[in-house]
Amino acid sequence: MSLHPNNNVLLSGVIVGDIHHTPGKLLRFTLAGQAYKYLDPTSQVRYYQEVVVPGARADDLHTEIVPGRAYVVQGPLEERGKRHQIKTFDITPIHRDVQDEGGGTDTLGQTLLADGISSIQIVGNIGSPPRKSMRGTTLMARASIATNYRVPRSGGWEMQTHWIPVMAEGEVADSLLSAERGSRVVIIGNLMTERFVLGEGESRQTVKRSVGLISVLDYVGHGQSQEDEGEEPNEQRLDDPDAPDRAEN
Repeated sequence: MSLHPNNNVLLSGVIVGDIHHTPGKLLRFTLAGQAYKYLDPTSQVRYYQEVVVPGARADDLHTEIVPGRAYVVQGPLEERGKRHQIKTFDITPIHRDVQDEGGGTDTLGQTLLADGISSIQIVGNIGSPPRKSMRGTTLMARASIATNYRVPRSGGWEMQTHWIPVMAEGEVADSLLSAERGSRVVIIGNLMTERFVLGEGESRQTVKRSVGLISVLDYVGHGQSQEDEGEEPNEQRLDDPDAPDRAEN
């Protein structure tokens, strides 16, 4: 599986909607499910997450996956326009009858995976200062985290930066709000979908993920900058004017 120490997601779910395949280039589908919150076994989060398999590996896996079946994927969460995709090269089937597990259905009647896995770990730097809000009597905080890692490109290596929107509540929100722009943090939590949009085509309906947020449930390393780790800082991306908006759209 695809592993990046600065940005890694482990997710299980049922394939909902269509599977899109461009031979030799791309395989794209959406995994949906429900999982218990990190450190809170009494609450669940629901997620619809787009997954992409790039390159020739897409051709191999295209013949192995089926809509309505459950799978596990692992890889980095990457920013593509206003969407975030998990990029992976391996898909592991889950041999369970999801129809009989009581995972519930969405508004299109599609079965969701019950007791799924939704885990993410991010190491990165805070962009604009986190923003405070209230949900009833619960303190909330939102921010965008810049994650950097190298990828092979044209015989060499290229540094990529991806902005990940995060959301925290309660005491964890206090920790996030105390962080400053550029602070280096470790965030562990759940991948979740706060809202989604149903797109209607001429002959079918599909679920499109509009915004995916991460419940921030651990916070480590406040005040440690990129220079402390010996990494090259990315001031241009930390000044990105779009970064604050991505935490709310």
